[in-house]
Amino acid sequence: MSAVEPIFDDEADQPQPEGSIFQSAGKWLILLLSLLAADVSIYRSEGYAGFGLFLVLAPALWALLFFRPQSKTRTLLVYIMLVILAARMLISGFWLQPIMGGWLLVVYAMLLTGRTPHVLESIQYATQSAVAGFTLLQKRSYRERRGVWNTIGVSGTLSVVIPVFSVLVFGFIFVLANPHLMELFGETFELWFQTIREWFVEHGPQPLELAFLILVLFVTAGLVRPINRSLDMLDITDENEVIDDFVQRNQPSVMYAAYRNTLIAVVILFAVYMVFEFQTLWFRDYPDGFHYSGYAHEGAFWLTVALGLSTLTLSSIFRRATFADDRIQGLKKIAWLWSAENLFLALAVYHRLCIYVGFNGMTQMRVVGFFGISAVVGGFVLVVIKIIKQRRFHWLIRRQLWVLAIFVYLYAIVPTDRFVAQYNVRHILAGNPAPAVQFAIHPLSDEAALKLFPLLESEDKIIREGVRTILSTRFDREKEESEERKESGWSAYSLAHRKLLALMNSKSAQLEFEGDQGERDTAKEAFIDYTYQWY
Repeated sequence: MSAVEPIFDDEADQPQPEGSIFQSAGKWLILLLSLLAADVSIYRSEGYAGFGLFLVLAPALWALLFFRPQSKTRTLLVYIMLVILAARMLISGFWLQPIMGGWLLVVYAMLLTGRTPHVLESIQYATQSAVAGFTLLQKRSYRERRGVWNTIGVSGTLSVVIPVFSVLVFGFIFVLANPHLMELFGETFELWFQTIREWFVEHGPQPLELAFLILVLFVTAGLVRPINRSLDMLDITDENEVIDDFVQRNQPSVMYAAYRNTLIAVVILFAVYMVFEFQTLWFRDYPDGFHYSGYAHEGAFWLTVALGLSTLTLSSIFRRATFADDRIQGLKKIAWLWSAENLFLALAVYHRLCIYVGFNGMTQMRVVGFFGISAVVGGFVLVVIKIIKQRRFHWLIRRQLWVLAIFVYLYAIVPTDRFVAQYNVRHILAGNPAPAVQFAIHPLSDEAALKLFPLLESEDKIIREGVRTILSTRFDREKEESEERKESGWSAYSLAHRKLLALMNSKSAQLEFEGDQGERDTAKEAFIDYTYQWY
């Protein structure tokens, strides 16, 4: 018996036992509940909270379609990741989170169907879902019409349902056809008709909504019951194969000398450069006019590129032909030396980013930089593991993509904007005004704005008044948009926005300007001019 019971059975038409229609009906009910969840939480929602609800509900419904998922631990782990992401969207959402949530739903579906959710394979799996669902539902509908409707259990059920339905329909027609009955039931009928009509106009599905629901139906069915059982974009039979298992030893590589000389050359180059890096940027005070952007911003990017190229070079050198050469151990020793230098290079990138942060504070892009270099370092470590364990190239690619996916997920759930604002506010209050430039030139999320209120007590008048103008302008906009937000309903709920509005209301007297709009504009311009010296 298969470890996974699919949503539908695609075997040839077989006589079905009594009662099987009720099992099938249960699965159809789960599909319809998935459609309802998508309609309410995605199509009819106005914010991120709705989509977050779908990320929690849909996987729970899909799990009911299977008696025994192949890997309960992995499936539960992915579901927990979805719940965490949904909670983060409820607090404060942004565009990356729904994308990450959609991908995790695909990963979850792959686990339910007994597949290993590698990144490239998950993309292929997602693309086939709509076609798979259409084909599957078409086959299922045809089989049920041919076989299931003749069972005794269905016959007994329909012997009650159809007569009742017929009586209601014909009775309704007779009322419409008879003026005396219309007079008798007219008011009640008109009231019901008007209520139904108003509900349908206000809440009934529109043409575009119906198209959306049909697409969701096909995609959902295709995700939990794909067409293609063999899904492997890299055409791999066993991803755990070790190169040593299928190479012939004592096969000199024609590229050995080139690889050896290349490694020796880059080891020397990296050593010379690291001495220069250490002398110019470590343990020193930076004079006025120091090119922070060139060294710490652009320079950090290019060092990250160098680290990425090192990863590619190492993985290209240590291939099957290289491992077949008996001189491989000498090549590995040079590679370990270069690997150590690359780790020092990664520290240099972190150091440069810290220099820039120390100059004028933290920003979202600098957080992205820290995440990015960490992902590159993770990829490089995987290359070292690949060499040690003599894994094949596809083993490396799959795991490097997972490292990237994990860091993207972490960026989606970590409250980076709150951390950035809190970091800058703390340093401003400690006597370093430079990070204030980030509030003057960058837009602020609700979570970031929540952290600005301590600056209303800053001893620096320009910063204090500048932040007051930012919060005051935002408060005025929120008061104008409050009715619009109420109309958006529960799906636009944001915990951070609710806290921000409550805090603004409590400090409304402090945020009010006694003068006209010109006074506020003057304070904002003075704030920008003052902080721009640290831009």
